[in-house]
Amino acid sequence: MIKSRINEFLTHPAFLSLILWIAFVPLIPNLFSKYRITILGQEENQLEKCKYYYDLDSDETSESITFLLRDPNRSQIFIKRDIKVIDQYNIKHQYNNFNTLFAGDYNGDGFLECYVFTMSSDSIFLSILDPLGPGKLMLNARFIDFRRIAPYSNDQPHILPVGLIEGLNGRNLDFVFLITTGFSKQPRNVYRYLIDSDSLIKSPQSGATIRGCTAFDMSGDSSPEFLLEVAATGNTNDDFPYSDQYSWIMVLDKNLEFLFPPIKIGIYPSNLRIAPVSLGTKKGLVALNDYFGSENYSSTFYIIDQDGNIINQKPAGVPANFFSFLLPNEESDFETFFFIKDNEEDIEELDSSLNVKRTIKLPEIEPNALITRFDTDLDGKHEYLFKGMDRRTIIISRSNLRNTALCKLKNTFEGDFLTTIKQVKGSKPVLYFQFEKFGAFMRYEKNTYYFLKYPFYALLYLLVFGFISLVSHMQRYRLALKAQTERKIAELQMKSIRNQIDPHFTFNILNAIGSMYATESNRDKADYIFGKYAKLIRQTVISSDKIIVPLSEEVEFVRNYLELERFRRENSFGFSVDVEEDVDQGIRIPRMLIHTFAENAVKYGINKSDNRSFIGLGISNLPGKCIIKIEDNGPGINRDMTGESGTGKGLLILNELIELYRKLERTNITYLLENIIDSEGRINGTRAIIEIPLKGPKAS
Repeated sequence: MIKSRINEFLTHPAFLSLILWIAFVPLIPNLFSKYRITILGQEENQLEKCKYYYDLDSDETSESITFLLRDPNRSQIFIKRDIKVIDQYNIKHQYNNFNTLFAGDYNGDGFLECYVFTMSSDSIFLSILDPLGPGKLMLNARFIDFRRIAPYSNDQPHILPVGLIEGLNGRNLDFVFLITTGFSKQPRNVYRYLIDSDSLIKSPQSGATIRGCTAFDMSGDSSPEFLLEVAATGNTNDDFPYSDQYSWIMVLDKNLEFLFPPIKIGIYPSNLRIAPVSLGTKKGLVALNDYFGSENYSSTFYIIDQDGNIINQKPAGVPANFFSFLLPNEESDFETFFFIKDNEEDIEELDSSLNVKRTIKLPEIEPNALITRFDTDLDGKHEYLFKGMDRRTIIISRSNLRNTALCKLKNTFEGDFLTTIKQVKGSKPVLYFQFEKFGAFMRYEKNTYYFLKYPFYALLYLLVFGFISLVSHMQRYRLALKAQTERKIAELQMKSIRNQIDPHFTFNILNAIGSMYATESNRDKADYIFGKYAKLIRQTVISSDKIIVPLSEEVEFVRNYLELERFRRENSFGFSVDVEEDVDQGIRIPRMLIHTFAENAVKYGINKSDNRSFIGLGISNLPGKCIIKIEDNGPGINRDMTGESGTGKGLLILNELIELYRKLERTNITYLLENIIDSEGRINGTRAIIEIPLKGPKAS
C-alpha cells in the first residue's frame, strides 16, 4: 500500500513538473538578476593613446582626458568636452601607464585635479593639472624619486595611486601613492605628497615588493594607517632591509613610519595578502601568506592586532597556483572578510576567528588578475570588478559579493583594465573600460525586471505542469485507446476463430479420421492427419490471446489448414507454399491475415471448380515491402465473397483487423482482390495481393 502511494506520488504530474522546473531554472539566462550590465558600444583604441572620463567641474557631465604617447620625451594631454578641446598640456617625459592617472579634489573647490606621473630614464615625476579650476598647471614635473634600470630587463616602476587622504596640516588633503619594481629592486616605497607645502614623505627603505596598499584606521585615532600587501620575489639579498627573500607584515602610520616592527612570516616565493578586520571593539588585520614554492611550507592565515601581536593563526589550504586574494567586507563593518583561494572554487566568508560563515559562488575568474574596487553606479558604495576566465567577461558584484552581474564583450582582452565613469546630466552614469586595444561603454544598474522573477518562475512552473499534465493525459488516452483497440481485435479474432474452425469442418475431419481408423491399412495416415489437426487446434488455442503473430507462425498455420482441407475434400485440389529465402519471417502481421484469403480460396475457388483445382501461396520481397500472393484457379470473384453470409464475413472482419492494426502498429497493410485473366480474356481464377511495409520490429 505504502509502495503504491509512493509510486503514485513520484509519478504525479505535480512532482514531475517540480523536478523539471528545478532542472530548467539554472539553464535560463539570468534575466532577473538584481543588477545588470548593458554593453552600449565599443571603440577601437590607438595603441599610443589612453582615454579617461571624469566630471572635472562637478556639473554632472564628464570631460574626457586623452593622452597621446607617440613622443618619448613628452606627454600630450587633451581635455575635451564632447569633441571640443578645452585645454592642452605638454608635460616633460613619458606617461607611465594607464593605471597611474588619478583625479580628485584635494581642496574642496568643486574642481578635480589630475595627478599625472611621468618618467625619464633615471627619474620619476609628478604633475598636477587643474584643467577647469583656477590652478591650471599646479605642479609641473616635480621630482619624486630615482629609478634604476635592471640589466637584461625592461622592468619599469609600477605606480599605484592610493588616494587623497586627510592632510597632516589639517586643512586640505594629501596625495598618497606607492611605487614598486621587480628586477629593478628600487624604489619600493609609499609616498605622501603634501600639496599645500609641496613636501614629500617617503616610507622607510625596504626590499619588500609592494603589491597594494589599503588605507584603514587601524589605531582608532581617526587618521588612516596604510596596510601593505607585499610579495617575496627573491630579487634582493638577505642583508637588504626587509629583503624580498621573505614576506613581511607591514603597517605604516600617517607619517609613513612603521606602526609596529615588520613581522617576517614567509619565505620566497610567496604573496602576502592583507585585509582589515574588526577585533571586537578594536581593529586589526588578517594576513594570508600564500606560499607557492616547492618546499614543505604551508600557506597560513594570521590575525594581527594594532600592536603587531599575532593573536591567531591557521593553515589556509591554498593550492600552489599563484592565486589567492583577501577582500574586505565593509558592509559587515569589517567583522568578516572574503577569501578567494582558487578561481574555480567557492569564495569563503570568514570571521576574525577564521571560521567560515558562508560560501559564495562566482563565475570563474582569471587567476592572478587585478580585482578592482570601484563605485560603479555612484551610489556611495564600492563594488568589486573581476576579469572572467575567458578574457571576454566583465563581472561586477556588490561589496558583499552578492547579486553578481556579468557581460561578455565581442573581443578578448589581455592584461588589466582601467575603469572610469562617463556622466551626462540627466542620464544614468556610463562605465568606460579602457583595455589595451579597445574601449567599451557599459551601464551597470538595478534590473527593472528583477521583481518579475517570482511571477515568471511561478508561470514557468505552471507551464511545465500544464505540459506534463497534457502529456500524461495524452498517454493515458493513448493507453486506453490501445487497450480498447486490443480488446476489439481480440473480439474480432474470436469471431474469426469461430469462422475458422466451424463445427462442419471439425465434424468432417473427425468423421474422416474415424473411418480411416476402421481400416488397418489407413491407420498410419489417420495418425498423420490427426497430428496435423491437433497441431492446428493447438496453434489456435495457444495463439488465441495474441493480436499480432510472426509471419512464420501464420504461414505454418495456413499450411496445416490447407493440408487438412485437401484431406477432407479427398485430394480434390493441390496447393503450394513458396517463401523466398530473403523474406524475414519474423515480421509482425495481424493474426488470420493470410488464413482469411486461403479460406476464401478453398471455399470459393475449390467448390465451384470443374477442373483439377490448385491453390498457391507465394511470399517475396520488394524494396521496402513484403508481398504475399494467394492464387486459385477457380471461377473468380463473385458477389457471394463480399456478402453477409458464410465465409464472406471473414473479409469484413479482416478489414476491421487491418484498420485496428494500423492504429496499434502505425503500419498500413493493404490488399487487392482481382480475377486472373488469360490472354483470351477468360477468368482463370482469383488472386489476392497483400502488401506489408517493412519498418516494424520483429514479433517475439
